[in-house]
Amino acid sequence: MSPEEQRAEALQAANVRRVEVSEWKRRLKRNPHAVRMALANRPAEIAHVPIVEMLAWARVGGLRSVAMEELGRQAALDGVNLLVPLGRASVKTRSWAVEHGLRRVHALRSDAKVAA
Repeated sequence: MSPEEQRAEALQAANVRRVEVSEWKRRLKRNPHAVRMALANRPAEIAHVPIVEMLAWARVGGLRSVAMEELGRQAALDGVNLLVPLGRASVKTRSWAVEHGLRRVHALRSDAKVAA
């Protein structure tokens, strides 16, 4: 395979991966219950994504919000590492993220609807 063919193949693979990740971002933003499915099934397309980033996709706002800081603090107090990629996360970490992360997502979405 020539260097040009290798570059083209690598570019195509990277584009496919970006599209797959973008689809997951949209899915999680539209439906926070998809977080539960992703945490349970650990899809390969987002296995490299830290759990905290995935939770941020599912909510209104970003990673640097006060709510996400509070979630991170609570995780640390409970001995949970939300910076671990989804594909390497333990059952404990994934269960914690479902319980606490989804509760936070629902609260934030409710607050955003009231403010609108």
